[in-house]
Amino acid sequence: MGEFKVHRVRFFNYVPPGIRCVAYNNQSNRLAVSRTDGTVEIYNLSANYFQEKFFPGHESRATEALCWAEGQRLFSAGLNGEILEYDLQALNVKYAMDAFGGPVWSMIASPSGSQLLSPPDLFDLFSCSSAILSRCQL
Repeated sequence: MGEFKVHRVRFFNYVPPGIRCVAYNNQSNRLAVSRTDGTVEIYNLSANYFQEKFFPGHESRATEALCWAEGQRLFSAGLNGEILEYDLQALNVKYAMDAFGGPVWSMIASPSGSQLLSPPDLFDLFSCSSAILSRCQL
């Protein structure tokens, strides 16, 4: 018998975390996906979709809602009562603001994309035009 090359292979059970919510941006053809472990992933769907960006998460930051506003701005909200804006270039959280109403279950942008509507108990509007999110008077 001659020489043999041995290649060792180890298999493992990779179970990705479940998807909690998604948001599609039709201007840039991107899909934002929030997982149960708090991570947020952005997929580019323009050609042979691929994972473009990744924001590591925490177990304590359970994202329940994702929303694109003003074209390329991504916001998330969750059960901890925070609304977050992500910096898509630096790949970190740009701004965080308390929603002042407890857990946030859903969120949507206005048709112009300049305001976020988040109904925990009351309808709260947050202005997206300033550098920091600010609360609007209803």
